[in-house]
Amino acid sequence: MRSNNLLVLALGLVASADVIAPMPEAPGHRAHLGSEVRRLRAHFDSVQTELLESDIGMLRSGQRMSRARLLSWLQEYSDAGVFPINERFSDQPVPIFRDRRGTLCAMAYLVARSGRLDIVDGIAKTDNLARIPDLADNPKLYKWLDSVGLTLAEAARIQPTYQPPPGTVFKEDAVSATFALTSILASGASIGTGVLNLAHPSTGRGWAGLFVGASAAALGVAHLDGSSAATARVAIADILIGGAALVVGVRSLLRPRVPKPGTSRREESPQVQLSPLLLSRRGSPSLGLMLQASF
Repeated sequence: MRSNNLLVLALGLVASADVIAPMPEAPGHRAHLGSEVRRLRAHFDSVQTELLESDIGMLRSGQRMSRARLLSWLQEYSDAGVFPINERFSDQPVPIFRDRRGTLCAMAYLVARSGRLDIVDGIAKTDNLARIPDLADNPKLYKWLDSVGLTLAEAARIQPTYQPPPGTVFKEDAVSATFALTSILASGASIGTGVLNLAHPSTGRGWAGLFVGASAAALGVAHLDGSSAATARVAIADILIGGAALVVGVRSLLRPRVPKPGTSRREESPQVQLSPLLLSRRGSPSLGLMLQASF
């Protein structure tokens, strides 16, 4: 048997990307979060007062009902006190449609609760840091605003910005630690099943390749949200590696390999080992994965 040591180059995209850990507990962090909750609640109270005092005589009855329902939802959102956290910019307040934890801003919450999660997903993927006036050319959002009796200016008033915690510096082009680790495992498993299917195709390995490859590709698609260039690179790597595992899995299912005469099943079986790898890039440690395949 010959042994091949394969350094997973595609996973090098994960290893070479800056990995961010959960938000650090910097001095004043908890106080900042409490201050943000109070500030945002005051903002929503002010917006509620303005919207209730607005002249809605020109609205249809259906629009008035939808508008009143949205205002009650906005009050519930404010009372809950769970708001997005600015993890992208340490030097300026920014609007965030949906943060890394999946927390929605007020406008995103209202749109999603009305049943239009598709609008939220679309904006979060392409314009997550946009201000509402910048979304005036979004036909789905514009049509939704009209259906609920809100003007673009009123929607802009509802949307706040989020202050960064004091004493913290975030890397804009970074990959979350959870996504980086999940990508390493998913892509590593995809490459492992791919090697097995290429070396010794079988029905079982083919199905394994389909499952693992589809999982890795789905993981990549789910993170093509424009949150950072590094995240996009890793997501594309997941899609490519997962897609390759899918193709090789299908090939294995369609062309099962027949064992050679006189060769035992044990001798025919390849061996694959996965082990974590710590790389150093520009003086910073990064995660990687070593795949050792013997066949």
